Amino acid sequence: MPEEYLRKLRYKKEERRREAGDRRQKTGDPNPLPFPVSSLLFSIYCFPFLFFSTRSGFFGIVESMEIVLASGNKHKKQELAQIISSHTLILPEDIGISFSHEETADTFLGNSVGKAQALYAECKKPVLADDSGLVIPALNGGEPGVYSARYGSSALGHILSATERNIYLLKKMALIRDRSAFFVCCMTLMLDEYRVFTIQETFHGEIITSMEGSGGFGYDPIFYIPELGKTAAQLSASEKNKVSHRGKAGIRLAALLQDLS
Repeated sequence: MPEEYLRKLRYKKEERRREAGDRRQKTGDPNPLPFPVSSLLFSIYCFPFLFFSTRSGFFGIVESMEIVLASGNKHKKQELAQIISSHTLILPEDIGISFSHEETADTFLGNSVGKAQALYAECKKPVLADDSGLVIPALNGGEPGVYSARYGSSALGHILSATERNIYLLKKMALIRDRSAFFVCCMTLMLDEYRVFTIQETFHGEIITSMEGSGGFGYDPIFYIPELGKTAAQLSASEKNKVSHRGKAGIRLAALLQDLS
């Protein structure tokens, strides 16, 4: 029985060899490719512009771009790098630039665009800038707002750490009952002098009375999200990227980058 089985296997193998030889004789090709593959290769050879462009890859997929972030904030870079992971995000210091920009605009949009223009003038590379902050409508009409990063520094006479800013803000909120608040993030992507894209998103919650959580940065420990039952500082990186102002703006940025050609 085994010998008969082996004979059948040898016969089938020889039959396949004969069929392959017949195909080579008919096509004149010693190693013919399946029709769809050969047609695709022929199309790429004759019409490469249909498949490749300056900023696009195969089949229009955007190639990785090196983007300079207009910031020295490594936490901000880490958050954004996770969202636009198909591109390389670097800081100005990585290319030998000591970047500093005075934020003088009274809107997040104005500061974001201003930072992007200032950095692009120095590096002439694709630039991503953002201005973000916390807005509390019941606190003097929206403090800290565009002054979020330096809030309380003038009043106390020195630059405050993140923890000191949170303590300062909580003291100012002590007698305020309406504790609703939201973060704003405005991003500006500048590819060249005349190609500029802006995105602005928000993240709503409320201010609690004490700091909770060790993650995140800035005002995250005092910013509570009722729907999640956590402060922003208690969220994992993946949770935060789905709901935060910077996460939502970053997702829209990733979609924009995918669309560019």
